[in-house]
Amino acid sequence: MDIGNTVVANTSSVTGDISVKYQKLATEYSKMRAQVSVLKKAILEEQSKTADLKEILKAREHSIRKSDQEMDSLTFRNQQLTRRVTVLQEELDANQKIRSKGKVRGGNESPTLQPPQLTNILGEELQQKIEENARLHRQVFELNEEHAKTVCALQDRVTELEREVRGNNRAIEEVSTKNRTRIERLRKDREIGRAHV
Repeated sequence: MDIGNTVVANTSSVTGDISVKYQKLATEYSKMRAQVSVLKKAILEEQSKTADLKEILKAREHSIRKSDQEMDSLTFRNQQLTRRVTVLQEELDANQKIRSKGKVRGGNESPTLQPPQLTNILGEELQQKIEENARLHRQVFELNEEHAKTVCALQDRVTELEREVRGNNRAIEEVSTKNRTRIERLRKDREIGRAHV
């Protein structure tokens, strides 16, 4: 009679221990599942940020390409204007030589601009174009520097976010592995408890 009571007491004690272990494990499992969902959400947010940064990077690169094309166009136009001014200056010099030799009569002169006035206007136009070209060169240089800094910063941020995503993925995997191990251990403990009963 005493042996039966002892067996029943031991069995209820083992069942109670397993039940307590099961409750602890279930609580811990719930916590881990909550952590996994938080980590997954964080990974999705980081991936979204990374995608946004990549889009910003593409837009900046497009802007730089456009500025480079504009700069090339302006440089070409500036070269054309410089050649035109040179040709006009040569024509002006030739006309002045002819006039100084007396071949051009006063009645044959054009009623338009006089050579010094033409030279002044062309010189002013050339100066304006040179200043505009210099200003555009500065703008392109500043844009290139800003673009390089932005690209570097974005690449650093992308690298950092990718590292965080890898870390979060490892944490999720570790939590999942621990949960699977604990669940398996709990099942074995339960089976052992049932076998004793």
